[in-house]
Amino acid sequence: MTQDHADENDSPPTTAELREHVRATREELGQTVEALAAKADVKARAQDRAAEVKSQVQDKAAEVKAQVHDKTAEVKAQVQDKTAEAKAQVHHKTAEARSRVQDKAAEFKAQVRTETAHARTQVHDTTAHTREQVASSVSAVAAKLNGSTPEQARAQVRERARVVVTVARRHRTALITFGAIVTMAVLRRTWRRTR
Repeated sequence: MTQDHADENDSPPTTAELREHVRATREELGQTVEALAAKADVKARAQDRAAEVKSQVQDKAAEVKAQVHDKTAEVKAQVQDKTAEAKAQVHHKTAEARSRVQDKAAEFKAQVRTETAHARTQVHDTTAHTREQVASSVSAVAAKLNGSTPEQARAQVRERARVVVTVARRHRTALITFGAIVTMAVLRRTWRRTR
C-alpha cells in the first residue's frame, strides 16, 4: 500500500499514512491471531461439534419417533383387523361344529330309539316264547306228578329244568339285550334328573 502510494507520488509517506498503515496491519494481525486462537482452542471446537452432533441426533430421534408412532398405529390397526377376522372365524367354526354335533346327536338318538324298539320287540317275543315253554313244562310236570312216585317226579322236574336252562342259553342274546335296555333306561332317567 505504501509502495503503491509511493509509486504514485514518489514522495515518502506521511506520518498519518504510516499510522493508518500500522492500524490496518494491527487489525489484520488481530483477526489472524483470533482465527489462529480459535483453531487452537480444541475445547471450544469440540463443544461446537458436540452441539452440532447433538442437534443432528435430536433431529434424527424426532424423525425416528414419528416413524415409530406411525408404524405402531399401522400395526395396531392391522392387529385389530386380524383379531376381528379371527373372532368371526372362530364364531363361524363354533356354529358349524355345534350344528354338526346336534345333527350327529339327533342321528344317534334316532338310531338308539330304533335299536331299542327292535330289541324290546325281540325280548318281548323271546320272553313270551319262554313263558309259554315254561308254562307248558310246568303243566306237563304237574300232570305227570299227579300219578307218579317221588323219584319219578324229581326226574321229571330235573328234565324240565334242563329244558328251561337250555332255552335260556339259546336266547342269551335276547336276555342280555333286555338287560342292556333296562340299564340304558335307568341311566337316561338319572341323566335327565341331573341336568
